[in-house]
Amino acid sequence: VPQHLRDTHYRGAEKLGSGDGYKYVHDYPGHFVAQEYRPVEAGGFPYYVPSRQGYENDVRALAAPLGNRVLFTGAVPDPQNYLSAMDVMALPSLFEGFPTVLLEWQCAGLPALVSARVTDEAALTPLVRYLPLEAGAPAWARALLELPRPERPEASAQAARALQAGGYALEDAADALMRFYRQII
Repeated sequence: VPQHLRDTHYRGAEKLGSGDGYKYVHDYPGHFVAQEYRPVEAGGFPYYVPSRQGYENDVRALAAPLGNRVLFTGAVPDPQNYLSAMDVMALPSLFEGFPTVLLEWQCAGLPALVSARVTDEAALTPLVRYLPLEAGAPAWARALLELPRPERPEASAQAARALQAGGYALEDAADALMRFYRQII
């Protein structure tokens, strides 16, 4: 545990340096403060997890100064484990087809801030907010901080119902494929 996060409620804690440098989030505007919550050896939290599509080499070069805070995972067999560790998601995309990832984020109960250039047909819940890229990085940062933080299990259940009602249920997709195949056979 980093020194500044160690318990200070015992005799001798001050002598040991416990709590030194701790920044109480409620003392800061927006209740946000840059503060490391993991041991230095753990390398901090990832800021971005890019895919192996498109501009990965460019992103790798830009991300180099951030060290291991950027994870280049590619496809993973257990995306739910990654999503369960996130608080919010951002999709500041210039070009995007149908954003399947937005469906996944909603099913995980994650609020998302999405570029206004992204199609809205995948926004099936109130978890999704849109913002033009032209609004700039400060506006995106503020909007990310202002996203609602719903109870994840309930938001996830609501999203699953919305996806099913929106025609994204696996059974509906299988039925549609069967109808299609019957027509061509």
